[in-house]
Amino acid sequence: MGFLNDLWGKKQKEKQEDGPDAANVRNLSGSFVEHAMDHKQLASAFPRSNIVVDMPINSKGLSQSDAKVRLELDGPNALAPPKEISNLMLFLKQFMNAFWILQVGAGVLSLITYFINTEEQQNLYLAILLFGVVIIMCVMQFFEEKKALAVIRGFSGLLPAKCTVIREGEQINVEAHELVVGDLVYVKTGIRVPADLRIIHCSDLKLEASSITGESEPVEYTAEAVPETISVFESCNVAFNGSFCVDGEGIGIVIKTGEKTIIGQIATLTTDQSNTQSTLDIEVHRFVKIVAVAALGLGLVVFIIGNSMNGWKGSGVLDVLVKGFLVAIVSTIPEGLPTTVSSELTIIAHRMAKKNVYMKKLNVVDAFGATTVVASDKTGTLTQNNMTVTDLWYDSKYLNGLPEISHKMMKTLTDAQKELPLNCLEYPLPDLLELMCMCNKATIEGGEAKKPRKRGETVLSILSGRRDTNMFKPSGKVQPLGQDNPRPAFESQDSVESAKEKAFIGSPSEVALLRYVDDVCSVNEIRDKYNIIFEIPFNSKRKYHVMIVREHASYAFAGDQVAYTVMLKGAPEVVIRRCNTVAKHDGGVPLDEDMMMEFQDAYDHFGNNGRRVIGQDHFHRPRRHQILLGR
Repeated sequence: MGFLNDLWGKKQKEKQEDGPDAANVRNLSGSFVEHAMDHKQLASAFPRSNIVVDMPINSKGLSQSDAKVRLELDGPNALAPPKEISNLMLFLKQFMNAFWILQVGAGVLSLITYFINTEEQQNLYLAILLFGVVIIMCVMQFFEEKKALAVIRGFSGLLPAKCTVIREGEQINVEAHELVVGDLVYVKTGIRVPADLRIIHCSDLKLEASSITGESEPVEYTAEAVPETISVFESCNVAFNGSFCVDGEGIGIVIKTGEKTIIGQIATLTTDQSNTQSTLDIEVHRFVKIVAVAALGLGLVVFIIGNSMNGWKGSGVLDVLVKGFLVAIVSTIPEGLPTTVSSELTIIAHRMAKKNVYMKKLNVVDAFGATTVVASDKTGTLTQNNMTVTDLWYDSKYLNGLPEISHKMMKTLTDAQKELPLNCLEYPLPDLLELMCMCNKATIEGGEAKKPRKRGETVLSILSGRRDTNMFKPSGKVQPLGQDNPRPAFESQDSVESAKEKAFIGSPSEVALLRYVDDVCSVNEIRDKYNIIFEIPFNSKRKYHVMIVREHASYAFAGDQVAYTVMLKGAPEVVIRRCNTVAKHDGGVPLDEDMMMEFQDAYDHFGNNGRRVIGQDHFHRPRRHQILLGR
């Protein structure tokens, strides 16, 4: 009986009131109090962590013996793997579909009819055909569901393998599953947070937690306590397990590990949900009941009428049973319907898989098909939060993908040059690429691209999709704005895909901009040209990011007339208010009413097609001129 219960996936629903534990699981932030504690309270709550209240960076951390005791007490810092179904059970479950049970029943009746009268060979052939169809379709469904489960298991890569901790005053590397509550963990650019941490010290720390909070942009973290009325999700001093550090560094004390972390509680919520029937399952079961009742009713009527006319004679009863009752039932069952439905579900699942949509069960396809609108502000949890520049608008032109590289430009490249010089491109594209590269804190891991070096014209870029596989083969062309082609249609496939496999570190939007520049020219060459003098970081209130850079002497213009460049990127409606000219191929033109309408038309076009739009501008100032930045 236990085997059958597992096979059917039926679980008895326990009707009981939620206890305190269940309430805490549903209220994910209910068990967190550390975000409201200051350093003194944290030192008191975690005495064995040896936190130095006045100088947290000098904290000693746990001793090795304390860490070992806590590990034995609390268990490893790992999420319990969900109960995985074996391949055999997954395969056998495919046969528990009501359609297949109906079809197997028809096959069994056909087989019984054949054994009663072996001269009727067609009954044997029909039984073999029905059994064969059921087996083939179940095998197809088995492999489809197995593929989806394999993709879902790959999400475990979100969790880090190793981390740096402070124990007994020394930095050591440990496996992430060996972390315990009270450990002091170093967080730095490019790593994932290995547990839920209360930040006690940080320097320009920015974390991207889209997989948990759904916010696609990184958030700046602090070590300061917040009022108890503020949720842990809004405190900006608790780094959640699985978050990614895009900038800065910090030290945090482990406050939750394993299944007690936010991501662990989310996993518990999703895995503990009871199985509910899909709309398709409900309709199929209802249809099968109707067909079964109709078949039995028709067969019984034929059996009674046939034997009544035959006088209920012994040999006649058997003949009516074979040719009347069983045949009536088999003929009433729509043997082709289950095959048709399963084939359609499999085809749809294949199409959705190509768009990176995977379903653990094929029967939920019907529910997806009935969905017309998905409204959500948590884009980071619905996507990989991996953005890419797909389109540019400049000089009243639309550029889809990478810029066109003419044969004349190719001839200017020497054997030593592996990247395209900026002076080969049409103005103002070189200025745009420099702006995308410099007003940008993203980096390329491994030293392949330098960070913008600090001291001691309006364009739009659209972020989404993939990159081209060849930097000299753009997938789109520059299209001038005109009456014949006022706005280009977006391609069904994403535009740009990099030929270079590099690890980019930074916020998703800045990584997209830097990756685009790297696909066209040399990031290092641009960043070697300037030093950063001043910066105003982006925030949601200002909605812009400012960099003031200075050219090196070797790059300065004649007469030393241009020394500083102010670069700004942000929300297009904010950026455009700070402009009075627009960059064109023949120089700047005034930002008059017609130009503003053209700008707004391009902005609306990109926004209406679901693109994230970024505006960028810059201006030059001589060395001795003052620069006033308004808010």
